[in-house]
Amino acid sequence: MSKGFYKMTLFAKWMLILLGVVGATSVGVSSQAASNRPFWTEQAMFRFGEDLFFTGRATCVASAEDGRQRAYNSALQEILNYTRTKELPGIPIETQMVYEEDDSDSCRSGQVSVWRLLRAPASRLDKLNRMASHQATAPDLRTGGSGVSGKVRDLTPKIGMYKDDAFELFGQSKTLSMMRNGTEVHWEYPRFGLTLIFDANGYLIRWKQVGSGTSQLGEGTSTHRKSEFAGLEGSVDPAKKKQAEDEGMDLSKRLEKMQLESKSREKETDSIRFCERAYPRDMQLQNSCIQYETDKRKHLSLSGGDGRSDADRAAKVMCANRWPNNMNVQDSCQKFERERILNPPHRRY
Repeated sequence: MSKGFYKMTLFAKWMLILLGVVGATSVGVSSQAASNRPFWTEQAMFRFGEDLFFTGRATCVASAEDGRQRAYNSALQEILNYTRTKELPGIPIETQMVYEEDDSDSCRSGQVSVWRLLRAPASRLDKLNRMASHQATAPDLRTGGSGVSGKVRDLTPKIGMYKDDAFELFGQSKTLSMMRNGTEVHWEYPRFGLTLIFDANGYLIRWKQVGSGTSQLGEGTSTHRKSEFAGLEGSVDPAKKKQAEDEGMDLSKRLEKMQLESKSREKETDSIRFCERAYPRDMQLQNSCIQYETDKRKHLSLSGGDGRSDADRAAKVMCANRWPNNMNVQDSCQKFERERILNPPHRRY
């Protein structure tokens, strides 16, 4: 191998290493930037309460002002695609939030990327969508635009949902606070203005979200006005607001009932699974086992016990009968039987 060829080969290796480091760094920076963005930037559209939300994006623009307008136009086009119309006469379109990112992704220095979240009443947009669907299926009629097919993702928090389900929808909250002497836990998402409020057991009891307070009309006018909607929680007829607040007085009792019913179903399901594994070939034993295990779990949850005292007594009786004259064997037998009762093995057949 010539000396010149060796130098070229070595140079090529160093260039590959350098490109790999630069590429890995770029991917890392890009991933970190993406992780800091609000969750809605990854959604083209979604349903939340009584509203539909649409996300528009403008990438690598010269100024934030230009980016906000382009992102608005992009989101507005998403609305038109959904309704399959060319205009939205009289439908209020709000800006829920604007998110700006300087020098994002592969943009040149000084450029900015902007995401803009618009919202509009779901009932009015759904009506336009249904009308366009009927026209598309009628003979000799065709509509412009591709439309949006499939079910729109619903991100509305459900009263009574467990905290793990909320985490799957919205991700990790920015802050977590204990309120009312530990009886409430508040998850706050300040970038989206969303607060989820859970009880001490991790079940959602209420939620609230405040919007930006600006809106634009669908026919394209630049007129800004105070939003008709105070936020996602307030996206209801103002005349019904007091009634909704009054009904909220009984929310804790309804939620407690829902939780008890849910826990009861969980206990029954756990009992069925345990007994099916323990007695896979004997239906009579399965049924008796399910009834016993379900009643036992209900009793333990009400009494606050954990079943260990019952296991101790049962193990003591069994081992005393097996080894009446050998206390050492009785002791080791009791430990074994106690663990076997508390942690039953999975049988395989």
